[in-house]
Amino acid sequence: MRFFTAAATAVPLSAAEKNYLEDNNGNSVTVVEYSQTEAKEDFAKASSLLNPYLSPEDKKTELSKLYSAEVFAKLQSLDLHGFYLMQFSQLVARQYMGPGNYDHKVSRLTDGGGPYALRPLSNGTMKKVGLPDEKVCFLHTVDKKDFKYGDWYELQTQRKMLDDADFPEKFGAFQQEMVDFHERAHCLGASEPQADFLATLQMKRKYEGTPDADGVNSYLYTHKMMRLYFLKIGTNPAYKFCGPAVQSALDFYESNKDQLRTEKDIWTIATTHSYPKANYSVERFKDDLNFSGYYIHQTSRAITPKPGA
Repeated sequence: MRFFTAAATAVPLSAAEKNYLEDNNGNSVTVVEYSQTEAKEDFAKASSLLNPYLSPEDKKTELSKLYSAEVFAKLQSLDLHGFYLMQFSQLVARQYMGPGNYDHKVSRLTDGGGPYALRPLSNGTMKKVGLPDEKVCFLHTVDKKDFKYGDWYELQTQRKMLDDADFPEKFGAFQQEMVDFHERAHCLGASEPQADFLATLQMKRKYEGTPDADGVNSYLYTHKMMRLYFLKIGTNPAYKFCGPAVQSALDFYESNKDQLRTEKDIWTIATTHSYPKANYSVERFKDDLNFSGYYIHQTSRAITPKPGA
């Protein structure tokens, strides 16, 4: 029996998108993409329908319903089961109407939760709910044109990137692709470190032998430094091993690149749970962790608190 099933569906360019991921064993997962840009448009449509005479609290409640309905209508073009239409539209409304997001009118990178993946339901849950044999993953994306590398840098380090930091302009595009691969890896069940491992392999595979190969190597090194630096400032244990995962992927790719020629080759690592054993020594980890602080501080400054904060 197939682990996942999917069907390609043509949709208008302005609508949410539906595509799928596949491995080498005939397994696939349907991916439903809904971008932050679309969210802004749908949010504006919902706002235009709002009764101006409602109280502030009633306006927020009504806007949440109207916005959820806009998302629901857009997703209907993707031929999804009604359960998913309801689940995804209500999730997006909760995200965008949450504290901070509603007031900011979904205008920044992390508004609405930023990029994230709502992973497929388990087979047991699908059977209990009465869903067809189709694994579906909801992917919330942010668009390339909306954010510069400095936005991503600040999000990950909580510091402001210096204007004269010597990062290539293409780092922004590389970051966007890295995030996209990372979130898709979650659709296949990957944890945070596993998602960074798979995304690193995908970046290396995609740019192997191209003029941008060296630039991607530089980008991935900086990404590793950011992940390690996050250990100094963050408390989320889910990201604890992301830095080592990037380095492990770089080492693994060099020894196995002939077996990693397609996206499917790499996604198969996730679906078969065949991640290699880590070869990132404790000593190397400590050295890189210590250096990450120096590396990040040389290219950034502390963020000045806002007046009254």
